Amino acid sequence: MRVTEQGFISKMPEHHAMAGIPWYDSQSVLYHLRQYSMERPMIMAYSEGTKKFFRPISMPTTQAAKKWMRYFAYPQKHPHVYQSCLRFDFSKLERLAPALPNAALKPPPLRSQEEQKVYREYIDGFKEWKDKVWNETLDKKGFCIGRDLVWDVDDVYGDLDALTVSAKIAAHLRDKYGVTFVEIDYSGSKGFHVVVPWEEAKSVLNMTERDLYPLQTCAKRTWGIVKRIFREAVGEEFREADLSPMRRQGIRRCPFSVHPKTLRVSMPLSKGHVLRQGKRSFDPEKFHFKVCKFPKTPLNYKTPNALDWVDELITVSVEATPL
Repeated sequence: MRVTEQGFISKMPEHHAMAGIPWYDSQSVLYHLRQYSMERPMIMAYSEGTKKFFRPISMPTTQAAKKWMRYFAYPQKHPHVYQSCLRFDFSKLERLAPALPNAALKPPPLRSQEEQKVYREYIDGFKEWKDKVWNETLDKKGFCIGRDLVWDVDDVYGDLDALTVSAKIAAHLRDKYGVTFVEIDYSGSKGFHVVVPWEEAKSVLNMTERDLYPLQTCAKRTWGIVKRIFREAVGEEFREADLSPMRRQGIRRCPFSVHPKTLRVSMPLSKGHVLRQGKRSFDPEKFHFKVCKFPKTPLNYKTPNALDWVDELITVSVEATPL
């Protein structure tokens, strides 16, 4: 294999992660990544024994989103793409992060000395901005303007699989707390994310924007509520395998990104994804980026409301449970 000028790998194995780059060439995919980054910083990560995180990242345009995907295509081929579960008012920042230079889009072996100098200056400038601007602003009141409620469900609980557990959480949120919209995302691996946006989460949490601070205190309070609601909905204790969504700077895998280990797409689930003709039809293999359909652009796309299908899924799951 050899590295080309564009940073791609030639003669790659079929399942080499770089084979997924066409997914991120799609304008509709880039548009959705941009939409999910509105008010939310993005986090990219790649693995070299342990995960190396790069945060916070802003994707104000589809072109910016594409540049970031190309930048991380060299170390990871398919990077981990996460989004923050917190929302921020970026206008409160003293200044924005320095823009990613074109020199960064080339793999290191192909950069000229001048391009490498530009790249190092960018990295130094980004670190300085993160320390002196982002970190200094993070706990100032008025910067954080929302926190989504997220359950990261990977495990089987009794006779219930992770998707049925997720559906029961969503139904319980509607029935007890009056929630009218719940997003359930396939994670791209073995689990699901149950997401209640801040607009509805604040009534469940009994919070206002003033209660979001200090961020660490809010995170602990929110995690306690997440565990309580899970216990109410499922009748078991929530296994704390993944605390990432409810930490101080909680994160979750970004919808419409490709999971680097499975090469499957994280996707908000619709009724068509999980049920057909009254039968359960969810099949994770259908979400491999090679067969998964590109999403519609936001002009023609509405995030599916899981409350449209959770009751039917729960009924089908109960009927299929052996006595």
